[in-house]
Amino acid sequence: MKLLAYVLFLIGIGVGAVLAVMPRITWSGFVPFIAVALIGVLLIRFETRPKAGSDGETRQGRNLKEQLAAIFQRATRLINEGDWSDRSGVKKEIEEIEALVADVVEGRGEAIARFGYGGFSRIFVPLAQGERNLHRAWSALVDGNVEEARNVLEESAASFKQAWLHAREAME
Repeated sequence: MKLLAYVLFLIGIGVGAVLAVMPRITWSGFVPFIAVALIGVLLIRFETRPKAGSDGETRQGRNLKEQLAAIFQRATRLINEGDWSDRSGVKKEIEEIEALVADVVEGRGEAIARFGYGGFSRIFVPLAQGERNLHRAWSALVDGNVEEARNVLEESAASFKQAWLHAREAME
Protein backbone atom coordinates (compact mmCIF):
# COMPACT_ATOMS: atom_id res chain seq x y z
CA MET A 1 0.00 0.00 0.00
CA LYS A 2 2.85 2.35 0.86
CA LEU A 3 4.49 1.72 -2.52
CA LEU A 4 1.20 2.46 -4.30
CA ALA A 5 0.88 5.70 -2.35
CA TYR A 6 4.35 6.87 -3.41
CA VAL A 7 3.72 5.85 -7.03
CA LEU A 8 0.45 7.83 -7.09
CA PHE A 9 2.17 10.83 -5.54
CA LEU A 10 5.08 10.77 -7.99
CA ILE A 11 2.88 10.23 -11.04
CA GLY A 12 0.55 13.02 -9.98
CA ILE A 13 3.35 15.48 -9.31
CA GLY A 14 5.37 14.45 -12.37
CA VAL A 15 2.57 14.61 -14.92
CA GLY A 16 1.09 17.69 -13.23
CA ALA A 17 4.45 19.46 -13.45
CA VAL A 18 4.88 18.55 -17.12
CA LEU A 19 1.38 19.80 -17.91
CA ALA A 20 2.02 23.00 -15.93
CA VAL A 21 5.01 24.00 -18.10
CA MET A 22 3.25 23.35 -21.39
CA PRO A 23 2.58 26.48 -23.45
CA ARG A 24 -1.15 25.93 -23.21
CA ILE A 25 -2.29 24.67 -19.83
CA THR A 26 -5.42 22.62 -19.96
CA TRP A 27 -6.93 22.59 -16.51
CA SER A 28 -8.98 19.54 -17.33
CA GLY A 29 -5.74 17.56 -17.68
CA PHE A 30 -3.79 19.28 -14.91
CA VAL A 31 -6.28 19.13 -12.01
CA PRO A 32 -6.88 15.34 -12.10
CA PHE A 33 -3.17 14.64 -11.79
CA ILE A 34 -2.82 17.02 -8.86
CA ALA A 35 -5.79 15.19 -7.30
CA VAL A 36 -3.92 11.89 -7.83
CA ALA A 37 -0.88 13.43 -6.09
CA LEU A 38 -3.05 14.52 -3.15
CA ILE A 39 -4.54 11.04 -2.86
CA GLY A 40 -0.98 9.71 -2.77
CA VAL A 41 -0.09 12.15 0.01
CA LEU A 42 -3.12 11.11 2.05
CA LEU A 43 -2.27 7.44 1.61
CA ILE A 44 1.35 8.07 2.61
CA ARG A 45 0.18 9.94 5.68
CA PHE A 46 -2.22 7.15 6.60
CA GLU A 47 0.46 4.47 6.19
CA THR A 48 3.16 6.30 8.17
CA ARG A 49 0.91 7.23 11.09
CA PRO A 50 2.15 5.79 14.39
CA LYS A 51 0.16 2.82 15.54
CA ALA A 52 -0.39 1.85 19.15
CA GLY A 53 -1.25 -1.62 20.31
CA SER A 54 -4.71 -2.23 21.65
CA ASP A 55 -3.25 -2.87 25.07
CA GLY A 56 -1.54 0.53 25.24
CA GLU A 57 1.99 -0.81 24.96
CA THR A 58 4.58 1.71 23.87
CA ARG A 59 7.71 1.21 21.81
CA GLN A 60 9.63 0.68 25.01
CA GLY A 61 7.39 -2.28 25.76
CA ARG A 62 5.86 -0.76 28.85
CA ASN A 63 2.37 0.41 29.39
CA LEU A 64 2.08 4.22 29.45
CA LYS A 65 0.17 4.04 32.71
CA GLU A 66 2.97 1.99 34.29
CA GLN A 67 5.63 4.38 33.01
CA LEU A 68 3.85 7.40 34.47
CA ALA A 69 3.25 5.59 37.76
CA ALA A 70 6.97 4.78 37.98
CA ILE A 71 7.89 8.43 37.35
CA PHE A 72 5.46 9.65 40.00
CA GLN A 73 6.63 7.04 42.53
CA ARG A 74 10.31 7.82 42.01
CA ALA A 75 9.74 11.54 42.38
CA THR A 76 7.66 10.99 45.52
CA ARG A 77 10.24 8.60 46.96
CA LEU A 78 12.98 11.15 46.33
CA ILE A 79 10.99 13.86 48.11
CA ASN A 80 10.17 11.69 51.13
CA GLU A 81 13.18 9.41 51.45
CA GLY A 82 15.96 11.13 49.54
CA ASP A 83 19.17 12.14 51.29
CA TRP A 84 18.98 15.85 50.54
CA SER A 85 22.33 16.46 52.21
CA ASP A 86 23.90 14.49 49.32
CA ARG A 87 23.24 16.94 46.51
CA SER A 88 25.09 14.89 43.90
CA GLY A 89 23.01 11.81 44.74
CA VAL A 90 19.76 13.76 44.49
CA LYS A 91 20.95 15.32 41.24
CA LYS A 92 21.68 11.86 39.83
CA GLU A 93 18.21 10.64 40.85
CA ILE A 94 16.57 13.66 39.18
CA GLU A 95 18.54 12.90 36.01
CA GLU A 96 17.28 9.30 36.09
CA ILE A 97 13.69 10.54 36.43
CA GLU A 98 14.33 12.89 33.50
CA ALA A 99 15.40 9.87 31.43
CA LEU A 100 12.15 8.08 32.31
CA VAL A 101 10.17 11.13 31.24
CA ALA A 102 12.14 11.25 27.97
CA ASP A 103 11.16 7.63 27.29
CA VAL A 104 7.49 8.52 27.68
CA VAL A 105 7.83 11.60 25.48
CA GLU A 106 9.52 9.51 22.80
CA GLY A 107 6.32 7.48 22.49
CA ARG A 108 4.07 10.52 22.06
CA GLY A 109 3.09 9.53 18.51
CA GLU A 110 1.72 6.26 19.79
CA ALA A 111 -0.19 8.10 22.51
CA ILE A 112 -1.74 10.41 19.91
CA ALA A 113 -2.75 7.40 17.82
CA ARG A 114 -4.27 5.63 20.82
CA PHE A 115 -5.99 8.48 22.68
CA GLY A 116 -6.48 11.15 20.00
CA TYR A 117 -5.29 14.71 20.45
CA GLY A 118 -7.70 15.47 23.30
CA GLY A 119 -6.68 12.45 25.37
CA PHE A 120 -3.04 13.02 24.51
CA SER A 121 -3.17 16.60 25.75
CA ARG A 122 -4.89 15.61 29.00
CA ILE A 123 -1.95 13.31 29.72
CA PHE A 124 0.99 15.16 28.21
CA VAL A 125 0.25 18.73 29.37
CA PRO A 126 0.70 17.83 33.06
CA LEU A 127 3.64 15.60 32.06
CA ALA A 128 5.29 18.61 30.37
CA GLN A 129 4.61 20.75 33.45
CA GLY A 130 6.19 18.07 35.62
CA GLU A 131 9.19 17.80 33.31
CA ARG A 132 9.69 21.58 33.33
CA ASN A 133 9.56 21.62 37.14
CA LEU A 134 11.92 18.67 37.26
CA HIS A 135 14.42 20.72 35.25
CA ARG A 136 13.86 23.65 37.61
CA ALA A 137 14.52 21.38 40.60
CA TRP A 138 17.75 20.16 39.02
CA SER A 139 18.82 23.74 38.32
CA ALA A 140 18.02 24.91 41.86
CA LEU A 141 19.94 21.95 43.27
CA VAL A 142 22.98 22.73 41.13
CA ASP A 143 22.78 26.35 42.31
CA GLY A 144 22.85 25.08 45.90
CA ASN A 145 19.28 25.98 46.78
CA VAL A 146 18.17 22.66 48.24
CA GLU A 147 14.91 23.95 49.74
CA GLU A 148 13.80 25.44 46.40
CA ALA A 149 14.74 22.21 44.63
CA ARG A 150 12.64 20.18 47.02
CA ASN A 151 9.63 22.53 46.72
CA VAL A 152 9.76 22.50 42.93
CA LEU A 153 10.17 18.72 42.93
CA GLU A 154 6.95 18.49 44.96
CA GLU A 155 5.18 20.52 42.25
CA SER A 156 6.70 18.23 39.66
CA ALA A 157 5.46 15.12 41.47
CA ALA A 158 1.95 16.59 41.65
CA SER A 159 1.98 17.13 37.88
CA PHE A 160 3.28 13.60 37.28
CA LYS A 161 0.49 12.26 39.47
CA GLN A 162 -2.08 14.19 37.44
CA ALA A 163 -0.65 12.79 34.16
CA TRP A 164 -0.72 9.26 35.60
CA LEU A 165 -4.33 9.64 36.77
CA HIS A 166 -5.40 10.92 33.35
CA ALA A 167 -3.63 8.00 31.66
CA ARG A 168 -5.26 5.53 34.04
CA GLU A 169 -8.66 7.04 33.30
CA ALA A 170 -8.06 6.99 29.54
CA MET A 171 -6.95 3.34 29.57
CA GLU A 172 -9.90 1.97 31.57
